[in-house]
Amino acid sequence: MNQPTSSRLLPRQRKKINFSAGWMLIIMCVAAAVSATSVCLAEPLPGEVFVEYGLRINKTITDNGTSEILTIPGQLDLANATKAEVAVEYANVHLGIKGQAITINETDWIPIPFPGTVPAINGDQDHIYMMPVMTVAVPLASFKNGTNTFRFKLDPKGEQKMSYTQFYGATFRIYYDPLKKAHPAGRITAPSNGGTFGRSVELTLATEGSVSKVQYVGQYEDFDHNGDGIYRGWIYSYRYGQFTNHIGTSVTAPFQFGWDTSWIPDSPTPMHIAARLIDPEGVIYMTEAVTNLTFSRGEYSVELCKPYGVLNGFSTCTYGTPMAIAYTAEIRNKTEYFDVHGPLARIANARLYFQCWKRASNPKIELNSTALDEIAVRGGGSQIVNLPLSPTTALTANTNTLVLINASDGGTDVQWPGVQVMIQYNARPKSH
Repeated sequence: MNQPTSSRLLPRQRKKINFSAGWMLIIMCVAAAVSATSVCLAEPLPGEVFVEYGLRINKTITDNGTSEILTIPGQLDLANATKAEVAVEYANVHLGIKGQAITINETDWIPIPFPGTVPAINGDQDHIYMMPVMTVAVPLASFKNGTNTFRFKLDPKGEQKMSYTQFYGATFRIYYDPLKKAHPAGRITAPSNGGTFGRSVELTLATEGSVSKVQYVGQYEDFDHNGDGIYRGWIYSYRYGQFTNHIGTSVTAPFQFGWDTSWIPDSPTPMHIAARLIDPEGVIYMTEAVTNLTFSRGEYSVELCKPYGVLNGFSTCTYGTPMAIAYTAEIRNKTEYFDVHGPLARIANARLYFQCWKRASNPKIELNSTALDEIAVRGGGSQIVNLPLSPTTALTANTNTLVLINASDGGTDVQWPGVQVMIQYNARPKSH
């Protein structure tokens, strides 16, 4: 796997401009999410070479417990590796969990943090219902060539009820020196730097070497798919160890992809697009980004309405909450707020997006005292909901109030950062 072949490239020298582009994107990433810089910088950047090993877990860990030993899928090759990390999908199912951590090959435990943007209730972040995807650095020395194992743990909760955390997936990522690791290569040929496009754009590539799959990603503003309260960044996520929520995938040469931007919000700053080129052996190269892209959609416009005032998600349950705060107004409060800046008369469509944990009945939501149409959540446990908001006449100008109605049967917990609303307009909203 380490030897270059005629179909896999081993470049002798990276152009200086590539490093400049990478640093430019680091700076933009820091500016977009100062409070979560370490998470932002932990993820792949244009020009990097890596391999990912993802798996679905669905493991529940309870108070002061550990999971069984799990195996990372695939045989790791550490020759010319430079660093490693893991993206962990988990849920704070019971409030007050403590000490979630991961160990690789029974080496030191590595803490898995809460998102830095999560608010604290009484100074404690672990009293927020959330389902984040957190990327944490792992010492390269924790791994070995070939088969590797891992497991999770929780500390004793130390409160009146047990910890209870669900781990859904893990994606391990090993980075390599691009000068020494054979990898595919290529560049985006359309759009070009500084380009504009409308409600659709054809993405095209020029590739070198053997490429079996291309995943297009963009840096712009969108729904918070990672549950970390950050709306702008490289937009993608992981679900059960699978790469998802990106612009799109192509598996057929020449790897063109038509991107429908009908639900991509107006961008307050320029967008950037890159591509993950994957060869038959699973080595990934993230191309340099096409930068400073803007929309030209005429009177058409899309607004992302971000929730605020959310203190604990919209939980219908307070199980595990310390008695000192279990019945405070903050915990009982199932209300969020969001602002609408566009002209109500020109609203064409709207959607709701949120992560949730379903126990029994579907969530019932009121928007500005109007009951929204039924929100169907299939199955139980962890869910992601992306459904039409109806009726759109429930929306009002400026501040909107959204309330989750308590359910007597346990209902559905909507996770932090809350319900996000996307609105399509047939006319451009006023500046905001």
